[in-house]
Amino acid sequence: TAENINLQSTTAEYKSNATHGTILDRVAGIYLSNPNQGNVVLAANNNITLGGADIVNQSTGATQLTAGNNINVGNITTRDYITNSNGRDYNYNTGAIRSNISGNSDILLDSHTIRNAGDLSGHNVVLKSGTDIDTSGGSITANKNLVLNAQGNVIANSTAKTIQIGKDGNNFYYQKTTIDQPTVLQVIKNPNGATDGQLVINAGK
Repeated sequence: TAENINLQSTTAEYKSNATHGTILDRVAGIYLSNPNQGNVVLAANNNITLGGADIVNQSTGATQLTAGNNINVGNITTRDYITNSNGRDYNYNTGAIRSNISGNSDILLDSHTIRNAGDLSGHNVVLKSGTDIDTSGGSITANKNLVLNAQGNVIANSTAKTIQIGKDGNNFYYQKTTIDQPTVLQVIKNPNGATDGQLVINAGK
């Protein structure tokens, strides 16, 4: 068992004519493609952190993440600027490279605290937390059962982002805040068409 596990994709700066910003460089990931292989298991004494990373299990085995402290399924940010003829950045936008945990079978996240802003999808998807589960801006899809079991709070808010236009130094002439990512919790038909799955949310507070 590792002390901490970090899967972080990387970004790079780009510049082309009147545009510049930050783009995705390399994707961090764990991929199991052989259908006859077994489970994907990540275990950490302290934290498991994903930043724009993939864990893809195409086998019939389960995918399990267990941490003693925190599991954070996070994203990394990209940015785009457009520069006018006076050298001022007049259009500024941000995007997100989302983490993805997907499997043909079950997915389990078990930790003291769980934060999910990425995409989770599997047959049965279960999140178990000793305190809070925060899936704001995240997407969780199950073909059978989706279970959120928290001893504390279950938090599922949409997230916002700010578009900024007309940058002059550290100041912006105009900025607007919009919905960035809604939170999605859904149970869908599995490939065999069964619809007997459930969405279960248990919160201690």
